Amino acid sequence: MDEKEREDLRNKNIKLLDHEYDGIREFDQKLPNWWLISLYATIVFSVIYWVVRHQWMDGEFDFKKLETELAMVEEARLEETLQMLDDDILMAFSRASDWTEAGAATFTQNCVACHGSDLKGENLPGVSLVDAEWLYGNKPTEMYGIVANGSPDLTSGMVAWEGLLGPKKIAEVVAYILSKQE
Repeated sequence: MDEKEREDLRNKNIKLLDHEYDGIREFDQKLPNWWLISLYATIVFSVIYWVVRHQWMDGEFDFKKLETELAMVEEARLEETLQMLDDDILMAFSRASDWTEAGAATFTQNCVACHGSDLKGENLPGVSLVDAEWLYGNKPTEMYGIVANGSPDLTSGMVAWEGLLGPKKIAEVVAYILSKQE
């Protein structure tokens, strides 16, 4: 840039920085108001758009979505645990109050008619669940199998509950029964 061009720029109150790169000099001016207004309007619009579109219109806020997804992950983890049930897992469930309380509610709703509220089955079609005598095995996984698939003696035995209750509720009932063992 020659001296005449610099003088023209000074007359127009245009400031240039001292450095030059590839023949290009950098202006040292305020940004024009129309550009700043456009920038600020875009920022405000994007914030409003995010709040309206992604928070209110989806019906759930992000933290609710996160809670829902975490519940789904926990449910998948529980399903995986239920697929690999063994005696130790069922015994651990019998020591967890949330499992035994849920099992007690399911037992009261579905099993009391045959086994009684005290699990003794006196004068009822169901056998006692708290004595030392077990007809089809006394391991927790065997108990789970009897509740899920019914007893081998289909003429007078227990029906299969797996279709009605599902694996989680059956595990809760078994945990409740195990917690009542003497």
